[in-house]
Amino acid sequence: MTASSAAALLPWLAGLPFAASLPLALSPNSARGAAAWIAGVATLAGCALLLALAGPVFDGEVLRWSIDWVPALGLELGFR
Repeated sequence: MTASSAAALLPWLAGLPFAASLPLALSPNSARGAAAWIAGVATLAGCALLLALAGPVFDGEVLRWSIDWVPALGLELGFR
């Protein structure tokens, strides 16, 4: 995997816990088993994303991803 394609995974890695928190917050208290599965799958998916990012990082590259947030002010949203 190239560094640029690996860097595209950074926002997914950052957003995964927030995406998993929505169904967890909306699940009833009686669905504790389903909530545990959702939390576990989100954790394993995060670990898989980290594993996919490990190759370029171990090769000494710094993964960077950014998008213009407020272009008129020169502000960008970025992950490193």
